[in-house]
Amino acid sequence: MQVRRTRYLMFVLVAALLVIAVTPTALAQNLDTCPAIVNNALTQVGVNCAGMARNTACYGFRNITKGVVRGDIAPNYTWTPDQPELGSRIELTTTEAIQTGPFDLFNRRWGLSVLELQANLPNTLPTPGVRMMALGGVEVENGVQPEEALILPPAGVSVNTTRATEMRNNPDAPGWASRIIDSIPAASILEADVVSADEGWARVVFNGRPGWVKTTDISTTSNLDALPRVAPEDYTPYQDFYFRVGIGGERCADAPSLLFIQSPNNPVLSTAAAPKNDMFMSPIEQRRTIVPIAAQMRLWDQDIEVEGSIVARTIPLGDENVTVGNTVELINLFGLLRIYPDTPGEIIVPPGFAVRLGLADILTSLGIEGDEDEKAPAGRFGQPFPLSAAELAALGIVGQITSSNFNIFQTPVIPPRVIQASGAGGTVPLIACSQPSQCASVQALCASGALSQGICQAFAF
Repeated sequence: MQVRRTRYLMFVLVAALLVIAVTPTALAQNLDTCPAIVNNALTQVGVNCAGMARNTACYGFRNITKGVVRGDIAPNYTWTPDQPELGSRIELTTTEAIQTGPFDLFNRRWGLSVLELQANLPNTLPTPGVRMMALGGVEVENGVQPEEALILPPAGVSVNTTRATEMRNNPDAPGWASRIIDSIPAASILEADVVSADEGWARVVFNGRPGWVKTTDISTTSNLDALPRVAPEDYTPYQDFYFRVGIGGERCADAPSLLFIQSPNNPVLSTAAAPKNDMFMSPIEQRRTIVPIAAQMRLWDQDIEVEGSIVARTIPLGDENVTVGNTVELINLFGLLRIYPDTPGEIIVPPGFAVRLGLADILTSLGIEGDEDEKAPAGRFGQPFPLSAAELAALGIVGQITSSNFNIFQTPVIPPRVIQASGAGGTVPLIACSQPSQCASVQALCASGALSQGICQAFAF
């Protein structure tokens, strides 16, 4: 018995020594793989970019090849690959452009930057701003001159409704009825932060979302004249921007080059289906109901409204010496994406669908940096089209960067799937949402007849 016990202890000791000897080598090998670098980078970004303020950008992971700020001494770079520390912040108000470095397996680098945009969301709204992440070889160039940037007040003016009134999405929608997004009862106490240029509308927050009400339907003991006047062409920093994707570097399926954009959640209408500390439930199951807030932006001189999560990229990929791609592609993965919102030509893009905008061939300067590395839009965005199963599967990185393990984004997003369903004409591919909230808005629009039958039939509701 004693001999067996001695042999067993010797076996355990030898096994432990082997583990000690092998583990450093195994870890070193693991860190040299693309998935390991991605996981390490995202872990660091979650720590480095915690607690961001609106109108700032964070140096998430190595390296940032450009962070140009107006007024700096030549070469006019605030961020360079060697200067900034991980987690350092930069103010977007006077920033002309930010460019992340490409994926670099040899040096274990993958340039990541997180931008927290105001996107004209009121400061009276207790949520993060619009969060944008540039992943590997992406340049985002500001289209808003610093002296023209809209700076919103930290607080508003208390008002109350004198009668029941409608809250609309947009006070400036010539020739088109702005969407009614809620009805506000009489005698409701609200907070207004800005008024329209013609002083006919005030923006308030009700039921967890911002919207506009007629000034004739509210009263206040304060003075609305103290609030900023906002016209359609007034933008907060980077609310109007240009971008290019795929600038230099290696290609790794686990570390693609793209721009990810997510609007915040409605703190009132988004509810939890289970306690957040339930270790037996996934983060998605714990947050069963997610209601995104719509945020207006201007991208490549085109007005869009993000109410969820999208991927933006230029295609095809190219090299660092030219504007990458001849086409801008926007892919919706959660909620709704509206192109030309509140106009007769509005295009609604559901999850699993994409839209494209052609670019001209001649290089020009469209942003405020002054360099000719953009191409002017050639026309307008086309109609939405569904992505294939392979195209959606290739966007698996979105599920990683939005995972609650990294705490970078508010909403976890797993791209929709394409399934084969039987139909009269054979098997018909259908888009299946990975989360109940992912397609809730589209399902509601289909039920009301606001979306075409062709788009609605593409979903496995």
